[in-house]
Amino acid sequence: MPGRWGKSSESRQGRHLAHAEWVSRYSWNAIRPVSSVSGLVVLFHRYPALPCRAFKFRRLAAEKCTSLVVTSGTDARSPMWIFGRMAHKYPNILIHCVFSTKGREDIIPDEMLPRLWKYFAGIGRNHGIPVLAAGGVANHSHLLIALPVGVAPAKAIQVLKANSSRWIHEHGIAFAWQVGYGAFSVSSSNKTAVKDYIEHQAEHHRGRSYEAELEAMIRKSGMRFDPEEAFG
Repeated sequence: MPGRWGKSSESRQGRHLAHAEWVSRYSWNAIRPVSSVSGLVVLFHRYPALPCRAFKFRRLAAEKCTSLVVTSGTDARSPMWIFGRMAHKYPNILIHCVFSTKGREDIIPDEMLPRLWKYFAGIGRNHGIPVLAAGGVANHSHLLIALPVGVAPAKAIQVLKANSSRWIHEHGIAFAWQVGYGAFSVSSSNKTAVKDYIEHQAEHHRGRSYEAELEAMIRKSGMRFDPEEAFG
């Protein structure tokens, strides 16, 4: 005995395909995104979804057209599926990263700092994490990075810290970065100002400590500041 989506579902799917029409004929306001499958964006109407076998249409949609709407004809209660290939990605995820040396010790020699900033840029190139600016002083570093799609901030910072720490070790310094970090989102309109701030760290720290700087950044971002958590 056929189930709910037995033989009758095959004819339904045939009708769905027969009524496939270009997406431009429908109102986008009635549709909401729900998932992404194999590079195809899947959207449906607010009504119950089609049977799982409707996913068979995705290959047709990918090969034959940019976006395809599949409906069940005149039944107003029926769902609407859209299959469209996302041809390009346009990420612009800018992160201002801040982390200190272990114990916030002034351990990085001044003469090493310019080479360290260049080394951070090299690490970024090798790992696909663009470093747009690097700076800091003897006890902490600031980086402005363009976060790649699919890479978590924690992973990007771990890669940058681990490789730079090893490089500093190779220069005969018993060195370690702190375990934690700060990661603050940056808008495109603010990118130039943040780059300038990072590249002129020595000037900014003539009258302000790293602790005061980090506290101000955390509070400005709207997060709760706890000195024990930040510096404990």
